[in-house]
Amino acid sequence: MAADYIASPLTYIINGFIANHSFPDVWKTARVSPIPKVASPTELDHYRPISILPALSKVYERLILNQIVKYIDQHNVLNENVTGFRKGHATSSVLLRVRDDVLKAMKKGEITLIAFADFSKAFDTVDFAVIIKKLHAIGFSHSSLNWILNYLTGRKQLVQVNDSQSELEDVLFGVPQGSILGPMLFNLYVNDLQNDFTCRCFQYADDTTVYRSCTPKNLSQCVQEMNDNIQTLETWATESNLLLNENKTKQMLISTRQMSRTHNLGDITPPLTIKNISLERVENFKLLDYRQILKCSPVVPFDANKKPVQSSLKTPPTSAMLTEEVKYHIKFFIHYYLNYNKIKSVKFIQKKIKKGEEWKQHVVEGDARMCDVDPSAGDERVKKKRSRKRGTLSQDCATMANASKG
Repeated sequence: MAADYIASPLTYIINGFIANHSFPDVWKTARVSPIPKVASPTELDHYRPISILPALSKVYERLILNQIVKYIDQHNVLNENVTGFRKGHATSSVLLRVRDDVLKAMKKGEITLIAFADFSKAFDTVDFAVIIKKLHAIGFSHSSLNWILNYLTGRKQLVQVNDSQSELEDVLFGVPQGSILGPMLFNLYVNDLQNDFTCRCFQYADDTTVYRSCTPKNLSQCVQEMNDNIQTLETWATESNLLLNENKTKQMLISTRQMSRTHNLGDITPPLTIKNISLERVENFKLLDYRQILKCSPVVPFDANKKPVQSSLKTPPTSAMLTEEVKYHIKFFIHYYLNYNKIKSVKFIQKKIKKGEEWKQHVVEGDARMCDVDPSAGDERVKKKRSRKRGTLSQDCATMANASKG
């Protein structure tokens, strides 16, 4: 194996770089390839830039990341509501936690006002001086800061399309796209947003969800508090060199249908603003990319972009059909039913997968027996019960999907 021959010299080289608090310049050049996001791209926005970095640089970064994660865990640095790129967290966990708060509010006769903040090219606008200042504030040593500054600066990139390459250009802002360290550095960069918030706030990468629950009669007070927090978000974004996009930031007012009819909530657009521009109220929102959709009246646990899942499950599932996207949907359902004590439903899904039977109508389209939200969600009794069951039922989706092979 090649590893037997390169491990020793590579270890020697990397240890030398660590001792000098440096990152080799030759590993700082990225090759960017534009990948189409649509079938027939005609505009620049129809392409997604994919950054490719040297493989050995990622080996070095992984070693540093392990040390940073160890420090973060030991000193409890990251806020629990910063959930992106962390072990034990997933995009589904954000939606489940938001929904749990919404359902608890409904049980108390409250409505929930949510703002979905949108940042333009957040990873690409990280300011090097600002991130060093923030890392210093959470206890990073001078040697660590010197290494990170060396890692971030002096980077270059070129664009490659087929065999054609552009000239090299300097990268003056941003965490390196396609890197191992970039996502964690971004987490640390945005972590201090939570310090001055009075409303509930969840962050997953550059997706920020802010919300507050209240009784319908106290909606005006809730709007004022939300606007205060949005102003805090604006100020923080300016200080952090991040661009808050007021046109893509949306709001949603979630309630039961009965509360909506009683208080005419369907006709209300709460006066939430960013930069004196009113936020558009929407009836549903794709939270965290294409995978999850929040609806203004949450009756079923999951309402997503179903077409790829439905097409995959029209026939008994096989290993070839279980793409990453389909596995993700299965996993989300498993997590949802566990969180809301739907133990029988979890067993039902497992049984269908193992037998290879058609279960599209039950899992994707929704069955009333399976999709009705348990009104006791969040109670201590439910938490204890699901805790006992979680160990045996909460398996990784890929593991469960493999049962279909048999």
